Amino acid sequence: QPGFPCQGTVGAIRELEPDLYYPTDLTGEVHDNGQVLGSTMWDVRKALVEDGVSGQDLLNLMIGPIADAQALDEWYDAVVVLDDDDGNLANGTPHACLIWDGFDAHSRGSGWPIPNDRPDCNHFRGRLTLARSLHSCNGTLDITLTDEHLAGNGTAVIEASSDTETTPERVTLQEVGDDPGTFTGTFPLAPGDPAPDGQLQVAHGDVVVLSYFDEDTGNGESEEITLETSIDCQPPRILEVNTGRILDFTADILVTTDEEAGVRILYGQSPELGLEAVAESFATAHTITLEGLVPRSTYYYDVEVSDIAGNLIRDDNGGRHYRFTNFPPEIRLLPPAIDAKIAQGEIAERVLEMTNGADDRELTFRIEKVNPDFQGQGISGPYSQGYVWIDSDTTGGPQYDWQRVDRLGEQIFFRSPDGDDAVAGPFDIGFEFPFFGTTVTQFWVSTNGFITFEEPESSASGNSNIPNASPPNNLIAPFWDDLQLAHRPVHPRHIGNAYYYRPDPDTLIVSFEEAQMNFEPWLGRYTFQVILSSNGDIKFQYKEIGFEPNRATIGIESPDGRSGLEIAYDRFYIHDEMAILIQAVSPWLGIDPIEGTIPAGETLPVTLRFNPEGMQNGHFESMLRITSNDPLHPIVQVPVGMDLSDGGTARLEINAAPITFYAIEGGDPVTQRFTLTTGGGPGEIDFTVDADQPFVVSPRSGSTPAEIVLGLDPGSLSAENTPYEGALRVQSNGSNPVTIPLTAHILHADNEAPVARASLSPAEPTSADTISLVATASSDPDGDDLLYFWQQTSGTTALNIQDATSATATIAGASPGTYEVTLIVSDGVAWSMPVALPFTVREPETPCGIVPRSGNGAAALSLLSLLLFAGLRRRNRIG
Repeated sequence: QPGFPCQGTVGAIRELEPDLYYPTDLTGEVHDNGQVLGSTMWDVRKALVEDGVSGQDLLNLMIGPIADAQALDEWYDAVVVLDDDDGNLANGTPHACLIWDGFDAHSRGSGWPIPNDRPDCNHFRGRLTLARSLHSCNGTLDITLTDEHLAGNGTAVIEASSDTETTPERVTLQEVGDDPGTFTGTFPLAPGDPAPDGQLQVAHGDVVVLSYFDEDTGNGESEEITLETSIDCQPPRILEVNTGRILDFTADILVTTDEEAGVRILYGQSPELGLEAVAESFATAHTITLEGLVPRSTYYYDVEVSDIAGNLIRDDNGGRHYRFTNFPPEIRLLPPAIDAKIAQGEIAERVLEMTNGADDRELTFRIEKVNPDFQGQGISGPYSQGYVWIDSDTTGGPQYDWQRVDRLGEQIFFRSPDGDDAVAGPFDIGFEFPFFGTTVTQFWVSTNGFITFEEPESSASGNSNIPNASPPNNLIAPFWDDLQLAHRPVHPRHIGNAYYYRPDPDTLIVSFEEAQMNFEPWLGRYTFQVILSSNGDIKFQYKEIGFEPNRATIGIESPDGRSGLEIAYDRFYIHDEMAILIQAVSPWLGIDPIEGTIPAGETLPVTLRFNPEGMQNGHFESMLRITSNDPLHPIVQVPVGMDLSDGGTARLEINAAPITFYAIEGGDPVTQRFTLTTGGGPGEIDFTVDADQPFVVSPRSGSTPAEIVLGLDPGSLSAENTPYEGALRVQSNGSNPVTIPLTAHILHADNEAPVARASLSPAEPTSADTISLVATASSDPDGDDLLYFWQQTSGTTALNIQDATSATATIAGASPGTYEVTLIVSDGVAWSMPVALPFTVREPETPCGIVPRSGNGAAALSLLSLLLFAGLRRRNRIG
């Protein structure tokens, strides 16, 4: 049977009915209609193969129309366009007649929408083609003539004329050595008065006519073959040039023209340029990406555009060149720490000013809350009420303490005949449970290892990543997978049961016991529970986990599915007798916005909202972890404190953390600024400020609010004695004197860029490994101390790079897949070239057999059970 072969296999993707017709055999069903097209294209394919078409050329004609044909009646035109070899459909295509024959043979009634007349496919008839459809006044005619009757002649002569030069010029074409009967040549075009000078004079708007006298078109008759082309002498106009998105190593140039054109960007780190980037496709709007840029540099560029006719124009910005800098964004925070005094019954707001100090680059940021007293292993995606988690394998983690509820709790009965893919509920939690900024009082239970706080649309047997906007949402998933649980007290196959129990007014336990994978009992039993506390804590406990713990989703997800805490997804992580604790971070602190973009040179106010409702007096601490694309400060932490009492008093607030200067030996002075304000109550605070040499500060005294300028003059400082250290001291009539460490790094005037070197350990990691990213082999020619910056540049999933600004960073919990991490090092002024470190994470090797839980007897029993089960299933299939 005819069919399109599947690459690398024997047989076909689909067998085709060879005798179907358009439109009489159309049924309206997409696969049946596809059979009509397949039947037609099969005959086209046979004819093309017989004519010598093969390989990629054949594949393009068969498969290529998928990209352009939006309906069946557009397919013929799409095939013909792909068959065209000179951009001029008016002079036919090499296989037009064969394509037409195939479609015509499968036409009934009105038939396929194809031309009424069969195209001319006479190979002995002369055929002229041009490389371009339009030509400029100073362009060149690139001509090809094919005439098999002239094979072996060596040369062929044609004539060319224009509206300006009506007397034809003779053009001699040379035969192509390995293609007898094909002749090629060029003929120059020029503006001006007509003259027999070996070039064809043209003007804008002219029509050029090529003429070839074919003495024998294949039937003994002669014919004059002609081909026309138009002259376009007007270059395109550049309407707009802009520098778009700038990153460390790339920049986008945006160019708009008044007609379709190709674009070339000439660029470099000096006005001499020397580099280029090309957008070869013709369009009116282009985005050209310049790659391989050196960070912290100034680049100059010009723009060249050329239209289809070849007219070219260059824009050098009036001789000044366009320019941009790719100095990185610079995050500045005021104040660097926030400590709010709040009175009972008060809801207060404080503002964190986030400034982008860059000249051209946008600053992107995300803010998460971290509890300083809870060093969890993971943080949820961005939302105002974040969560962290820690497991019992980690120092300071929760204790595994299984709570037996099968005798005391309520059994959950599922509406399913086989205990599969069912939901039960609602059930009362017994208290108001805070969850993602809301309060819930009821829950539902799915046989597939999760609970929800709204009735799910389905039991969701297929687990997914968290967060995921698709249902189910508003869920807690201790082990979300395709599981089975019994639907009545004594199940014939004892699949397992689920229970819930309230041991006290502030605790709910939901326990899944002896569940099994859907119709896969050989994968063992799964017993686990989730414990909810009225303070918002969530605890997962795992008593027994079967042989495939790497198929589940473990985590929590918000009601809208846009936020969530994913602890594990389809990877080896949990094990028997393990616990995981999830806690909300600083629920009394709200943040708005939690992520965004700040244009260069602008400031964004971030509002911190303190709501101590229901809390006792005391001091409470949190931490804002701000991640951004500032390479020098990719992670910045802002301490946040709240003193809750019956009233507040005025105190001094200072928005400066440890301050570091980088300067060139003998170079210009550098400055940094910070502010002093009043917090915690009304009124002004008097202050005095002083700084150790070589740092200078101004003003040295005053009243809040005030801006303080800290300066450093490197003119008398030596790079040999770097770093210089000192302190800034602020005294006030408030209650908190402040000392701020100061550091200055002085670099050589002829400072050279450092060299980055990166390695990976282990060299072939698995998802169970902690991967070390090592940059200790990096060096600086001047001997300066280095700053290190690790960043993921590609990969299957996002990596959690710990200590990303250290010489040795680590990655834990990487999912199997292919990744690339890039290292850049800096001496504070100059940047190294980036070093890419590609690597692949594999699944860890596991034994082929089943690992016994205890003793050889258990292994023998498990193996015997598997053999018996396999034999029973085999007999059932045979019988």
